Amino acid sequence: IGQPLVSAFEYEPVEAEASRARNRKRRYDPTRPRERIPNSDVDEQRRSVRVYDPDLIGERFMAHEACLRRFSVLIPHQHEQYEGDYDLLVVSPGEALLIEVKTIREDEAKQLRLALGQILYYEHIFVKPMYPDHDIRLIVVTDSRPHDDLIRLLEKYQIGVAWVPPVNQAGQSELAARCLDEFGIVLR
Repeated sequence: IGQPLVSAFEYEPVEAEASRARNRKRRYDPTRPRERIPNSDVDEQRRSVRVYDPDLIGERFMAHEACLRRFSVLIPHQHEQYEGDYDLLVVSPGEALLIEVKTIREDEAKQLRLALGQILYYEHIFVKPMYPDHDIRLIVVTDSRPHDDLIRLLEKYQIGVAWVPPVNQAGQSELAARCLDEFGIVLR
C-alpha cells in the first residue's frame, strides 16, 4: 500500500496536458462574434449580494472585443494573427508581436498592472516556447490613453503602449511606435 512506481518517461501531469489543450493557438477572426453568455439563473436576491454587476462585466467584455477588433484591422494581411489565452499574437518570419488589450474605466492603474503581469507571463509560458527563434515584441493596447507614469512603467519592461479609442484619434508610446512600424501597422 504505497505509491505506484512510475518512471519519469511515463509520468505527465494532467495539468500540463490540460494547459496544452487550452492554449493551442487558433487563427484570429475579427468577424467572428463572441458574445457574453448571460446568466439568467441568478435570482434578484443573490444578485444584490454580489460585489460586481454581471451586466457591467458584459459591457466591458464587449468593449474589450471592440478595441481588439479596431486594432486587428490595422494589421497588414501578410501577417498571421492568432488568439489563445493571450488576446492576440501577430507572427511574421523571425518576429512575433504579442498584444494584450485592456479597457480602462476608473481603474487604469489596476488594468495596466494586470496587463504587465499577463503579457510577461504569456510571453514566457506560451509564445516563446512556440517561437523560440523569433524576436518577440510586447504591446498593451487600451481603449483610451493611459497616464504617462503608467506608460513609462510598461516601457521600463520593454512593453509598448498603444491606445485605440472608439471615436478619438489613436496613439502610441515611442516603443510601441517602433514595434508597430516593424510590422507595418499604422494607427489611425
